[in-house]
Formats: sequence, structure tokens, C-alpha cells
Amino acid sequence: MKLSRLSAKAALCCLLLFIGSLLTLSTSGQSLEIHTINVGHGDAALILKRDIDTVRQRFLENGVAVPADLLTLTDSILKYNIPLTNSVRYAIVIDFGDNQRHGTKVGNYLTRQGVTHVQKLILSHDHQDHYGGLSMLLRSFPFTYDNAYYRGVNPVRPGPNFATSFTNPLAANGIPLTVANLTNSAFHLFDVGGQEAWLTGIAANGRFLGSGDPQLVSGDQNDYGLAWSLQLGGFRFFTGGDMSGFDLGSYTNGETPMANQLVALDTGNYTDLPTGNVLGQGHFCALKLNHHGSDYSSNGWFLTRLSPKVALISSGDRHGHPTLPVIDDMNRQIDISDWTGVGPPDPAPQTIQNFYV
Repeated sequence: MKLSRLSAKAALCCLLLFIGSLLTLSTSGQSLEIHTINVGHGDAALILKRDIDTVRQRFLENGVAVPADLLTLTDSILKYNIPLTNSVRYAIVIDFGDNQRHGTKVGNYLTRQGVTHVQKLILSHDHQDHYGGLSMLLRSFPFTYDNAYYRGVNPVRPGPNFATSFTNPLAANGIPLTVANLTNSAFHLFDVGGQEAWLTGIAANGRFLGSGDPQLVSGDQNDYGLAWSLQLGGFRFFTGGDMSGFDLGSYTNGETPMANQLVALDTGNYTDLPTGNVLGQGHFCALKLNHHGSDYSSNGWFLTRLSPKVALISSGDRHGHPTLPVIDDMNRQIDISDWTGVGPPDPAPQTIQNFYV
């Protein structure tokens, strides 16, 4: 994989549309969508390519005027309960929630979005709040599933339910399972508006893309999970499971060495379109916050290097996530709490503008 796959030269940070738990980038006829599915305590996400022309046709078939822009289009789909059948051209599911009830929620969500074919099932790491819903998804929602990817089972072994809830259901359904590493995890997914969409593995089992450093040593499999960059043109999205950002207890800081590698590899010169501020190397337009917004992740160096404009937090109330220190750190990153709304806020070129729980 060429490093240019990770970052486009002289790239601009795309403007994002955020609706509920959905990030959308669109051309006139196609969209790349990133959905964070509400499973409470746990993680589940859907990445898809949608044919907008098909969606417009569904409006006409239901006697509803086609909205003029994408933001209004999304609102109107919900308002008028417009079916999305046959509108999805590619789908990836990353993590599946904590239990069978979550698996049902994920399946119902995919059905509502018009998904019938899932090209990639990806497990970030071997904890139940990420894999627990897969068996129900496969059993109750007979979509076409092409391939599955996970980090493997070493060096930290998964719990006793892992085979029953993850590897065995995949085998029973004839879905190939691959151990993802940094040499087999660069996927050209599809094209949107003439631009290539790539999903690139940037961390796997304590190693980081382009790094010759020894494998990270940790007592917790959170730190051996998979992290990914999703890129379309100048837009980049980061998702990294439960990666740690501090050396605390059994956890080992992987965010800092990974962020340093992203900066070192980056050939982009990212500029924030609304403000014109230079964002620097390593920038990601949006991310899913690591480890549900726990105290053990999202260190300041990591957030500053990636300088996202939007952060999503998938959490429930079981462990009090996101914690107040993390929220405070996010607020300090935003640094516009005293803005009156009159005139532009003070320049803050490397800050998080919005975060959503």
C-alpha cells in the first residue's frame, strides 16, 4: 500500500452533515454514510455507500416531493417513512453490540437502512460489548455476508463466550474469517463521485502502520485491537475500538505512538474549509472516541494531532461513560464556551467543534 492511500496531498477537510448518529458526505448521485447505531453499552457502526438517485425515486413512488438538498432529504426520509430498499451499494458493519438484544437492534437498523448485502463484518477487539450481538444478527437477519475480520486471539486471549458468540456463528454460516494485520488491511471499497473510498488498517495487535517499533506490551486486549482510517478524497474518519491513551493499570497508551505515526506518514496539508485554518499533518475530520469516552482513552496529544471537527461517543450507563474528565477535556478542546453567538468565535485551529453522545 502506498502511503498516499492514507492521505491526499493538499487535501481539504470536507464539510460534514451530521444528522442524529449519521455522518454523510454526498455528491449529486451518491453518498458515503457513517452511522453510529445506538446499542447502549457497547459499539456498533455501519458504513455504507448509498445511491441517492434511487432514494429520490422512492420519494416519487410514495407521492412525496423530492427535497432539494441532502440535509432535507434525510429529515424527510424519517418524516415520511420513505423506504430505502435497493439504495445501498456497499455496506460494512464494525462491531455488533453486547448481547442478542443488541444484535436484533443492529439487524433492524440495517434493514431500515435498506441493507441486504454486507461486504465486510469487522470486530475491533475480543470484548463482549463489541461481539456479543453477532450471533443474533446472523441467525435472524439472513443478509448476504461476504467476509469477516478480527484481530485474532493472541497475545491476550478472549473470554469464554467468544467462540459461541463470534467464531462459531461465522463458521456455521460459511463466512470466511481473516486475522487482520497491517499488510492485509488496505481495502479499496468503492468510488463516490469519481473519488476512491479506502478503508486502511492503522493499528493491529499493538503495532502501528509504518512503524518499526516493537509490539506494544499490554495486559488488556483493548490495546491489541484494530483501528481504521476511512478516507474519501479529503475526508478522513477514525475508529479505533477501545484503544487506550494512558498507562494505567493493565492498560497501555497506544494513542500517542499511533498518532505520531499518522503525523509522520501524512503527506496532506489539511485546511478547515469554513475558517481557512491550517490543520496540519495527522488531521481527521471526524472520529469515534476510543473506549466509549472512558478515563483511560482520548489523551490530549492524540486529540490535538488528529484535530477532529466532530467526535462521536458510543456509550451506555453501565460504567458511567463518557466520564466527566473526558467531557471536560473535550470542552477545553472546543474552547468557545464564552462565545456569545455574535460574530465569529475566537480562532481555534485544532479543536473539536462538535461531539455527540
